[in-house]
Amino acid sequence: MDLRWDEGGIEAIIAHCDRVNRGVTEAVATDARLAAPVDTGEMKGTIRTTFPAALVGRVWVGTDHWWPTEFGSLPHPIRARRPGGNLRFFWEKHGFWFIGPRVNHPGTPSQPFMRSAIYRQRFLPGLP
Repeated sequence: MDLRWDEGGIEAIIAHCDRVNRGVTEAVATDARLAAPVDTGEMKGTIRTTFPAALVGRVWVGTDHWWPTEFGSLPHPIRARRPGGNLRFFWEKHGFWFIGPRVNHPGTPSQPFMRSAIYRQRFLPGLP
């Protein structure tokens, strides 16, 4: 690639940087999809990329539970979303199911999938 410091050269540099940005953004999204824990597949299926401007790329996870999956959570109560709905929780300590409108969630360990994708070292073709 011929990169010059004149008007046409600057445009070529910006175009090259934009291609690299798009490649890295897509690579991060692919790695996040591969590393995402799968229960129902919902979270993995919502990982998307957007390019709102030149040299700007974003990786989005379209669920509200990506944060506690990525960073873990402490024990906390959860409630059924629908009025009159019930949740099921298997209480391993006592060996039975609890069913009710509110249960105490035991918390979850951290399962980083975005951070591992973002901080992965990448080697780009054509660059040293």
